[in-house]
Amino acid sequence: MSERVSDYTQPPPPTLIPRDGGGPPCCACNEKGTSALSTCSRRCDCRNHKRLCTNCVNCKRGTCTNFAYPADPAVCDDDDDESDAVSPSAGPAVPSTASFVDEKMREAFGEPLVNSASGSTFPEWEAYHERVCQLRLRCVKDLSKLGNLGRAIADAIADEVEKISKLEAPSERAGVFVRTLIQRDPDVKRKRDVKRMLWRRLEMWQKGQVEELVCEAERLDQQFPTTQPQLDDASVYRIFNKLMLEGKVRAAVRFVTERGGGGVLHPSAQAEERPPGVTVLDVLREKHPPQQQPHEEAFLPCDDLPPLIDVDITDSTVERAARSLSGSAGPTGGDANFWQTFLLRYGAKSGRLRAAVASLVS
Repeated sequence: MSERVSDYTQPPPPTLIPRDGGGPPCCACNEKGTSALSTCSRRCDCRNHKRLCTNCVNCKRGTCTNFAYPADPAVCDDDDDESDAVSPSAGPAVPSTASFVDEKMREAFGEPLVNSASGSTFPEWEAYHERVCQLRLRCVKDLSKLGNLGRAIADAIADEVEKISKLEAPSERAGVFVRTLIQRDPDVKRKRDVKRMLWRRLEMWQKGQVEELVCEAERLDQQFPTTQPQLDDASVYRIFNKLMLEGKVRAAVRFVTERGGGGVLHPSAQAEERPPGVTVLDVLREKHPPQQQPHEEAFLPCDDLPPLIDVDITDSTVERAARSLSGSAGPTGGDANFWQTFLLRYGAKSGRLRAAVASLVS
């Protein structure tokens, strides 16, 4: 007689195991059983009350990510009748432990996996960043000929990046700074008025008036229309000509040929081809369920790893990459033109910013 021990420390892939705990459903998730993407990851009564699911519809379908797996090892006897009892070891592979993953990471990269759910060190900056990320990208565009103001902005961005490199501030801080600085005001259009507005915001940031800057950005964002007006032929020609003069040939062609499709979806908007009340954020959460511990079988055996070669990143590397940047704004609110401007066009201040960016990975 031999024993098999199965220790379920983390749930296996949810789609592999149909489960039924008996009794009435523990929650109302996917009550009709019509959703193939429901995983008890949101709006689940069990999860909201900090308890594990035991017998919901998703448990029976094998898609529940909040299932109560056995905490104690299960021991079975090989001499028992297989028709009466099924060994847990006959099921899917047992997930690996954190120590196994750390061992593999050390073999490959020399350091363990850093993936903890520890508390936030800078919660106030995360809150500010969450607020500014909800704003639409209505930003000051032409920042290439600001003179002393441009050099001061490049210097201020370098200060923020250096703080991130020294672990004195989170990355969200730089994003909040850039996004609130370049927020466009619909009533400020002349060049000298724009420069005066940017000087004022830069001085407010240096004085620590972050809440005032975020509130100003939120107020100005609400003044812009929520829908894009229909463009006439003259507007199309003007935008196309502007993009061509800026050297954005691909963007100009895409604007003319693909104006009718695509766009940014708001998280709270109604999801297409979904029942009423299902938002874009709901669909995204369904597509990205909570992470799980990988199985040992997912790691290919390899006794001869190639050497890990360090890569030196310098300000010259950043300069070369900056010259080939393209695309719209990311979490910081600055698009490719913004970063090219401040990384390349303001002399020594741009050089300091490039060195600060290189220090993030060196």
